[in-house]
Amino acid sequence: MGERGSLVGRDREMAAVGAALDRLASARRRPGFDWMEIRGEPGIGKSRLIGELTELADARGHLVLRGHGAELEQDIPFNALVDALDDYLGAVAPARR
Repeated sequence: MGERGSLVGRDREMAAVGAALDRLASARRRPGFDWMEIRGEPGIGKSRLIGELTELADARGHLVLRGHGAELEQDIPFNALVDALDDYLGAVAPARR
């Protein structure tokens, strides 16, 4: 999985990531919406798991957008989504929007 080496002790989580990406790849053939929630206590490896997810998704040809939020922005609805879309749309030619 990328240059960082393997994730130790995360076989179940990586299987869930792979299954979600498989469902995403087949989404064009079937209608529906799929999502994944990654949550947990600070310091347990959520960011690392998300990094692996984004590397795998990118390698499979999916568009990968990342948004970030800060504690001070927690009252702003959908802030992480706005952050991700803002960066992406700022780089896309107006004709493609």
